[in-house]
Amino acid sequence: AEAQRVLAAAGTPRPGYMVRMGAWQLQLGDQAAARQLLEPISSGKVRVRGEATLLARVYAGLGDAKKAHEELKKQPVQHTPAELADFLFASGKVWEAEKESKRAQKAYEAAHRENPYLYEARQSLVRLLYEDGKNSQAERLLTEGLELGFKL
Repeated sequence: AEAQRVLAAAGTPRPGYMVRMGAWQLQLGDQAAARQLLEPISSGKVRVRGEATLLARVYAGLGDAKKAHEELKKQPVQHTPAELADFLFASGKVWEAEKESKRAQKAYEAAHRENPYLYEARQSLVRLLYEDGKNSQAERLLTEGLELGFKL
């Protein structure tokens, strides 16, 4: 937050930085800090370009599915498997924020098919499978993920 305060004081707030730092704060479990970082974006004082899927994931993590959906709608057409996987992963996060775990699971599965190297999608899918009692399927996905690392 201190770095963002310095950037704001300099008159050059960096929206992409705000989004990435908000995502990081969510990973640390600090929703209040994430909300504070996104305040200039949420209030419309600052516009974000090129971070729609990450911003959607952050809004979903904060439980604001409406804003998350709005950001996903801004996302341009995905031209590569990696872009499509990122979009599908963000969609899964939005579905989870809306308590639609079946839809989230389908989105994570689609993201995984597009890009099996997208760690976050694999982990989110594994978590939902465990929650659904599909332990053997979840363990198989984890094992496949470990094997992918050795192929690199």
